[in-house]
Amino acid sequence: MNHALVHVLCFGNLWHGDDAFGLHVLQRLRDERRLPAHVRAFDAGTAGLNAIPLFEGCSKAVLVDAVKTGAKIGQLHHLSLTGYLPTVDQPGMHGSGVESLLAALPVAFADSTMPELVLIGAEIGQIAPFTAVLSPALAAAMTPAVELVMLECTSQGGSAIGVSQPASSHTDATQMTEEANLLGNLSPRKALNKPPVRRRV
Repeated sequence: MNHALVHVLCFGNLWHGDDAFGLHVLQRLRDERRLPAHVRAFDAGTAGLNAIPLFEGCSKAVLVDAVKTGAKIGQLHHLSLTGYLPTVDQPGMHGSGVESLLAALPVAFADSTMPELVLIGAEIGQIAPFTAVLSPALAAAMTPAVELVMLECTSQGGSAIGVSQPASSHTDATQMTEEANLLGNLSPRKALNKPPVRRRV
């Protein structure tokens, strides 16, 4: 089966504890060597706008990052960002980071087709600086997060629909409804627009 090229962009600061969740997922993916031939995984670090080239040349970009919504620490968020990007001058935005990166994408792709955007985010709490070790809750979220990445890498029609618990990569419809209000505050570390839960078919 032919698949369009997928880029997995893993964000974080390795020495800021749980903020490095995306980088730990990247390392797991590399260690397990499970990524299909049509998938490329990147260490996006804290590149901000310098990461724009990583979105080029693919039909889907899967962002793996730490997020803060007020949900339970370690909970995984799995949703489409396509059509729900922040604006450059949105209150709370900063000159670098994932928020400004997403806000800049419509401009960067003004003359070309923007890839489908999917976020796999792990809920974090207080960041512990000067450590490369994940908290127990984030460590427990690693395996289901990797499974979600693999799901997106092999899915033709898309599958990001809402929120899942770290114990499983399956998203329960009832649970998704109960926790949908959390997505109103979803962002990679800071505040984006308020995207509704959006089913991708």
